[in-house]
This record gives sequence, structure tokens and C-alpha cells, in this order.
Amino acid sequence: MLQLAAVGVSQLFQRKRKRPAAGEQPAPECPVCMDAPPCMAASCGHVYCAGCAEKPEVLQQCPVCRKRPERAMLRIFV
Repeated sequence: MLQLAAVGVSQLFQRKRKRPAAGEQPAPECPVCMDAPPCMAASCGHVYCAGCAEKPEVLQQCPVCRKRPERAMLRIFV
């Protein structure tokens, strides 16, 4: 279990992310995979990428606030 966590942490640090220039806002990212831009919104207002929004655990309970969704995910255009 500990080795699995260590692998996950090392993969996070190996990702190369472009840092925004001074005065720029960072690009939004999905709070589940932390990679893709969000395009789906839950009824609680939290946003996810299309891939994570289809996961059964996200559809049953919001991973951020733990609320049960009141309706289906909505596609957002940013």
C-alpha cells in the first residue's frame, strides 16, 4: 500500500506543468484526475472533465463536497 502511494506521488512530481506567467490565471483542471480541463458540472457546482464525470463514484457522490447529486451532470462551455 505504501509503495503504491509512493508511486503516485512520484508520478505527480514528474509531470511537467506550464506555469502561468505573472498576472495570468492558471488554467482550470479537473479535481479528480488533475489533468484535463473541466467541462461538466455537478448539481453542487463542482466541475469535472468528461472522463471523470462518467465515473460511477462521481455520479453517486461528489468527491469534493461529498453531496449526493440532485440531477444529472450538465455540460459547461468555458
